[in-house]
Amino acid sequence: MKSSNQHPVTERGHFPKMHRVTAPNQRAVTLAMAGVLASFHEGYQRNVAVLGQWNSNTSDIPALKIISQFSKLAQEYTSGVTLSDWQRRLPAEAKRAFTLLGIARQPGARIVTFRLGHEVAEKALAASDGPAAYLAALLKRKLGVRNIAFILEYPSSASDENHTLHLHGIACIPDGLTEECIRAVLAPNPNGKVKGYRQRFGNKAIDLQPITTPGAWVSYIHKEYPFTEHKLGSAPDFASHSASRAGRELYEELVAWMKSERGREAPQELAGEAIS
Repeated sequence: MKSSNQHPVTERGHFPKMHRVTAPNQRAVTLAMAGVLASFHEGYQRNVAVLGQWNSNTSDIPALKIISQFSKLAQEYTSGVTLSDWQRRLPAEAKRAFTLLGIARQPGARIVTFRLGHEVAEKALAASDGPAAYLAALLKRKLGVRNIAFILEYPSSASDENHTLHLHGIACIPDGLTEECIRAVLAPNPNGKVKGYRQRFGNKAIDLQPITTPGAWVSYIHKEYPFTEHKLGSAPDFASHSASRAGRELYEELVAWMKSERGREAPQELAGEAIS
């Protein structure tokens, strides 16, 4: 995703595709893997927290068994997978996924869908720094939404009633900021002065939802990424600096967890070989 950092951004976005050097028969981390691994990690951490509340012997506590199960599942899932360095070799798609999954853990994070009035959409498309950066700046300046990661969609449509450019993502919504306030800025009701955005068939202009299955949401909002990137001629994504940092922290937590678990298993395997 594009970042709020001032680093040069290529037409491939802030996370350009790079040649990956992997060991034979090793696979790179994918978009789908990111959501599953984050789910395993969340379950592991939740049960570790449960154990921390106990002062007695924990050997028979169900949470201990669940922790072991999550660790085993994650190890099996990452078998044959290269957990590459974030900065140099992690694929761009995986970085986008972990960035969204990382911000999903932040206080106040919500799933967001923002549709755009004609005037806002056309200004975004005409912006010299690209529509994603333009909309991110608008959200920050007008609504105080600073911590956000999103992907644009720009589907074709036979109707010109509403502009088709819109965004899906995850954002930390400031207290007191309502859907009505956001709509007034991004997709106002049509009137004699503006074409705005007309809601039809329950297709809300602005939709804020609690996060229940972040991995599924992240996969869903990537579905039109290649098409939109081709249509816009630029990367259709954005991530604030804080969102990018949250994504990197999540990924590096996962890598450290897997290395720790693999290191724990190795002595046990060696001991088993010695006994046999």
